[in-house]
Amino acid sequence: MILAAFGIVFVLLILSTIFNIFILYPLLIALILFGIIAVNRGWKPSAVIKMLLKGALKTWPVVQIFTLIGILIGLWFSAGSIAWIVYNGLSLMIPELFILFAFILSVIVSFLLGTSFGTVGTIGVILMIMAKTGDIAPGPLVGAIIAGAYVGDRNSPMSSSAHLVATLTKTDIYINIRKLFKTSMIPLMISIGLYLILSFLMPFRPGENNIMESIPLSFNLSFWNITPILVLVILVISKINVKIAMIISSITAFLVSLFYQNIDWVDIFKTMLFGFELNPSNPLFEIFKGGGIAMMFNAMLIVLASSAFAGLFEHTDLIVSFEKRIERLTHQTSPFFASVITSIVTASLGVTQALAIIMSEQLLKKPYKIHGKNTYDLALDIGDSAVLLSVAIPWNVAGLIPAKMLGYDAGFIPFAFFLFLVPIYRLIKDSSKRIQ
Repeated sequence: MILAAFGIVFVLLILSTIFNIFILYPLLIALILFGIIAVNRGWKPSAVIKMLLKGALKTWPVVQIFTLIGILIGLWFSAGSIAWIVYNGLSLMIPELFILFAFILSVIVSFLLGTSFGTVGTIGVILMIMAKTGDIAPGPLVGAIIAGAYVGDRNSPMSSSAHLVATLTKTDIYINIRKLFKTSMIPLMISIGLYLILSFLMPFRPGENNIMESIPLSFNLSFWNITPILVLVILVISKINVKIAMIISSITAFLVSLFYQNIDWVDIFKTMLFGFELNPSNPLFEIFKGGGIAMMFNAMLIVLASSAFAGLFEHTDLIVSFEKRIERLTHQTSPFFASVITSIVTASLGVTQALAIIMSEQLLKKPYKIHGKNTYDLALDIGDSAVLLSVAIPWNVAGLIPAKMLGYDAGFIPFAFFLFLVPIYRLIKDSSKRIQ
């Protein structure tokens, strides 16, 4: 019955991506379906509702982070911080190394923003517009942009997925990020080398575009633009609580927007709520917009619904048989190999990165404990598997939506090298340890 329920949920989630239906609806149907199964197995309806609410509330700190991220990104737009990064980044571009440049710039922007979608929607869109003026294959370029976007999505203290992993595993996000950086460096260097080769094989021949001319006409550009980002970076390096760091950076961006960009304070508050946008007549209107609490609202609902599953599964025996299979797999192979397999399955069934992370944590925590692994080991392995491999599932929204934003399809996946190199590197490293 449980397998049949998972099958139904999988079909509903796939259909929602095909027909562009808000994924919250199939998630709610799934919650009702599994709730009914729990009641049929003897749990009272009131107890099931409490389990669901307890699971949802478990990720309330992540919802708070989502709210702050939405506000901060909107204010960074209005302060001209994003425009400053894009303008100065593009001015340093070497056309012959365009694909490599796209990857590196996406890495930088994603680390600062902490959001893959935000990175793709800003610098990614600009790079694609520039690419259309020249002769360059879209697949490798989209792969480089999305791979770069998920470097920050995995490693940034601003990342909602990083906060979700830390919240679920009850670990310190700064310690997690330090561990993630260690497993990132070699895959990151290899990725840079591969994109360098692709850049030589597929050189960019730039045509004319007015992006560089339009940015200074739309924003006042100077050192003041970058101060909100510098404030955040300094506070994060100083290991100040990330919520406090984001609040202080937001205040700085608010002041820059008010006194340097000369934006009315009422409009700034609107930006905080609904996001930033330029005048519709501005040629950059479709590029420089985003942020705001409203931008993160759907993501909050998805995470709350997804985490409700964790509450139900944690207090019932609905997934005990799966946990036992994973436990056997950890003994037969290694905990990280089991994490990779679990991530592929949950990312395929869950169709969202959030659900893949939540389900992986739920399924792996008992086998990991039995195997002698601590919560930081679990957090690292989820960061090296579920966070990245979700993007490589063609129907998972983690990769599907960014690809659509760039006007492309799942053909980018073979060129998103970092997504695969991290788990491959970990598997090789684990194998070498077992041989020794």
